[in-house]
Amino acid sequence: MEQQSKQSTNKEGLYYNIIRFLHELITTFRKNIGWWLVCVVIVLLPLMKNYFSNRNTYKASFTVVYDELFRKIYGDRLYKLNTLLQKKEYGKIAEFIHVTPERAKNLIKIEGKNILGEDLSKDLNTDRVPFIVNYMVKDSTNILEYQDGIVKFLETGNAFLQDRKKLKEAEFADELKFIDEQLSTIDSMKHRYNLELLATYNKNPDKNNPEGKSSVFEFSLELYKRKQEIMRKQTMPQNLYIVDDAIVSTAAGNSFIVLLLIGLVGGSLIYALLVYLLIPAIKFREE
Repeated sequence: MEQQSKQSTNKEGLYYNIIRFLHELITTFRKNIGWWLVCVVIVLLPLMKNYFSNRNTYKASFTVVYDELFRKIYGDRLYKLNTLLQKKEYGKIAEFIHVTPERAKNLIKIEGKNILGEDLSKDLNTDRVPFIVNYMVKDSTNILEYQDGIVKFLETGNAFLQDRKKLKEAEFADELKFIDEQLSTIDSMKHRYNLELLATYNKNPDKNNPEGKSSVFEFSLELYKRKQEIMRKQTMPQNLYIVDDAIVSTAAGNSFIVLLLIGLVGGSLIYALLVYLLIPAIKFREE
C-alpha cells in the first residue's frame, strides 16, 4: 500500500509540475504579448515586402551548352548585365539584348548558375558542362524574346566576340576549301589505284590489293566526316546552343500562407530568446 501511495504521489507531483509550468508560460505570454507581436511583425515585414513586390513577377530559365570559352566568362558577362539591370539602365540593357526599352523595363533579374546551383561567375572549372541562365520578368508573354537576346549578348556582345566569330567563319571556309582539294586529289589516287588493281588482277588473280589503298580510303573517310562537321558549323555558327528553352514560366513569389507561418515561427523564436534569456540576463546583472 505504501509503495502504491508513493507512486500515486509521484504521478500527482509530476502532473502539478506540468500544470504549474504551463500556467507560468501562459501568464508570462499574457504579460509580454506586446513583445511577441513586435517580434512577429519584425520577421513578417521583410517577408511581406518581398511577397508584394514579387506577387506579379515570373521566373524562367534555360540550359546552355557551349563549344568555346569557359563558364566563368559567361558568368561574368551575366553578372555585369544584371548589375546594369539593378541600376535601372534600361537603355543599355535594351541595346545589349536587342529588345525595346519598354521590354527591358520588364526584366527584374538575370543570373547564371552551374548545374550545382552555384554562381556561374565564381565557377573556375574548365570542363564543358552546361550551365543555366535564370531571369525574372514582370510579364510572361515575351519569355523567349529575352532568352534569344541574352544568348546573342553572351555570344556576340562585344567587338572581341564579334571578331572572333568572323575569324572562325573564315577559318571554316579555308579548311573546307583545303578538304575539297584533298578529296579531289584522293579521288584521282583512287582512280589510279583502281586501274592498277585491274591490271594486277588480269595478270595474277590471286595477288592481294595494292598496298596503301586501305589507308587512302580511311583518310578519305576522315576528311569527309570533317567536311560534314564544318558544314554543320557553317549552318549553325553560334558558340552557344539552347537545349532546354525557357518556355514555361512560374510565379516568382512564395505562398502567402507559407510566409505567414514562417513569420509566426520566426517571431516566436525571437520572442522566446528575448523573454526567457535576454531580459532575465539583463535583470540578473542589475541585481
